[in-house]
Amino acid sequence: MLQTRQKSFVSVAPVEAQDDVTMYKSTTSMDIKVTKNVSAEAAGSVLYEMGNTRILAVINPPAPSEGAIDGRFSVSITVGGDPAPSLARTAADALRPSIQFTKYPKCDLTASVHVLCGSDDLLPAAINSLSLALCFAGISLFGVVTAATVGAEEEVPVTVAAMAGLGHVTMVSTTGTMGLQELDKATTAAVGRCGAIQKSFTRFLTE
Repeated sequence: MLQTRQKSFVSVAPVEAQDDVTMYKSTTSMDIKVTKNVSAEAAGSVLYEMGNTRILAVINPPAPSEGAIDGRFSVSITVGGDPAPSLARTAADALRPSIQFTKYPKCDLTASVHVLCGSDDLLPAAINSLSLALCFAGISLFGVVTAATVGAEEEVPVTVAAMAGLGHVTMVSTTGTMGLQELDKATTAAVGRCGAIQKSFTRFLTE
């Protein structure tokens, strides 16, 4: 059952330009609308709207697992009702380093993302919405993971997820090939963008 409890706009401030990364522009929208705790059954949930993309992210209550020694985290994602297993694995891998699994021994942490509409920046949107939902669920975290996609003209996009406050990159993903120097510059630009999003999320979470 869905229920609307609170709606907020999260405005992400522009990142200060650096000489070697000014050509890289983020495709991740600066204006994000978040409605938290929209599912009564979930431990934490978020309706995440960015541009033309609307996502429902749900964190289920931790469940005992007889087969697991350590805690486990898994994600399922549907886009227009169709499963997106590759996207789900990448999002889970990006978020897993942030979870304090020692607090959840022999437990399964499961999450789901439903892309209700849109196709822009699905990977960072999925990661960001799940990260917020984890926070609202009260899951113990080392830090808040945020994600952003950057790309220069005639260059392939690069998506990075990071716990920017700790200086820890949890994922780098690109859909094409590029030189190591260009990849490094794009990654640096994306990490800066993740930092700006993380600061905005932290303000939002502590309000």
